[in-house]
Amino acid sequence: MIVDLPISIDGSPLDTQVRDSLKEIGVETASYQSPVPNVIRWRRKVEARFDAQKGYRVQLTTKEIDIEKHVICFMAAQDFVSLATADPDSDGKDLNTHVLDIKRAFDGYIPIYLIEGLDNWMNKNKNARNRAYKASVNGDVRNQADSSTSGGCAAAPRRKRPPIKIVDENMIEDALLRLQIMNGCMIHHTIKTDDSAEWVVHFTEHISQIPYRNEQMTHGTTFCMESGQVKAGKDKHDTFLCMLQENIRITPSIAHAIAEKYPNVNKLVEAMEKIGPSALEKVKKDGEDAEKNIGPVISKRLYKVFMDLDPMTADI
Repeated sequence: MIVDLPISIDGSPLDTQVRDSLKEIGVETASYQSPVPNVIRWRRKVEARFDAQKGYRVQLTTKEIDIEKHVICFMAAQDFVSLATADPDSDGKDLNTHVLDIKRAFDGYIPIYLIEGLDNWMNKNKNARNRAYKASVNGDVRNQADSSTSGGCAAAPRRKRPPIKIVDENMIEDALLRLQIMNGCMIHHTIKTDDSAEWVVHFTEHISQIPYRNEQMTHGTTFCMESGQVKAGKDKHDTFLCMLQENIRITPSIAHAIAEKYPNVNKLVEAMEKIGPSALEKVKKDGEDAEKNIGPVISKRLYKVFMDLDPMTADI
């Protein structure tokens, strides 16, 4: 994968952290002149393509570069609030204009808005609104007290604090909903620069897997297990032991006993074909229960697992 970072964030803490994090996972980075500021895009280096007729990937003679149809627009909370509260009738840009600019510059792409610090901004806005309400109540009380004592000495004038711009939070919530529902954009919130850089890496890892996940869905290979869901052995013998222990009631001692007499799947199946369901009945358990046999119940169950041809059977 190649991540193209816009020149508008060149030298910023976000740019530095994203480059360092992507370098650790072997992803290349490049700079480009984005038509819309702070827009990150992806490119993919393709070395092989899937051949539907052959049923497997065919190596390309020369590497090709594909453009991924996703872009991230990084935006600080204050910038988002300014766009969300801008007057659409004025000459300045509002949020809808910004979305149209992205869709015009990146036609057919899926925009992802990465908004940093909006939750923190909302908390500060609530605190400012509460302080303004308290100040207005205290001001009314103070004015009444001053009017009742107007016959006495005049009180010293108080220095007034500069007014704080308070934004209606419903406007921000409506802007977020319009961005997702009407404009079809994805939104992700981050707390600080470290978090934003980390999520750029997460999106890179997810987007890199999209073609392979689509092929699994298209070619009916969704039954394949993800790494870590099934125990993996260190070598062929250890893998055989892990495979046996995936069956119900097959303990490590029973698995080692079977593997000692039949060291691989081929020999185990050959014995079952010759002897039948009782092939493992008299095999001595390993460990503390060395004097006990595996028994007919487990022997028949394993015979069903390896020899039964009915995919709908419930006997195992």
